[in-house]
Amino acid sequence: MSNQSLSSIEVLPLRDVEFVTFRHDMQQAFQAGVFVNDTMISKDDVILPDEDINGAYYSKDTLTYKAVFNDEIVGGAMISLDESGAKGSLVLLYIRRDSQGKGYGVQLWKMIEKMYPDVRVWETLVLFSERRNLNFYINLCGFSAVEFFNPNHRKSSNSNDLDDLLRLEKRL
Repeated sequence: MSNQSLSSIEVLPLRDVEFVTFRHDMQQAFQAGVFVNDTMISKDDVILPDEDINGAYYSKDTLTYKAVFNDEIVGGAMISLDESGAKGSLVLLYIRRDSQGKGYGVQLWKMIEKMYPDVRVWETLVLFSERRNLNFYINLCGFSAVEFFNPNHRKSSNSNDLDDLLRLEKRL
């Protein structure tokens, strides 16, 4: 895939040597402002543990991109595609804490959509309590809530499933 740019950012494949910093910045972005049941979680609770990010990054199905502004990584995204290339999953998307509120997230998402024009449906999961992220995906990126996972409706029979997750879709 060639280098793609939109406005002021570039979206490029992440290099392995950049992964540790990428993971740290992603964790910091997710850690900031996370609420559970309308209460700020403890700073000691890790929202996005290393093993979750590592698992996604090292999966053969995951494509990882960095968002670059002025030669500095300001965010990134991990996606996967089904075999047909018609359905995509946004595994994780983040903008570094000191770069939030500048429009980079919307630019990053729009660029990913342009990079994969054959994808007809994108989906992602968002915690119901994450109002800022819900605003971003629904109001700024055009996703719709299509399913609500909770104690009465689980993703699977696995009792370790997170509760209060929304499955969002964007149909193109």
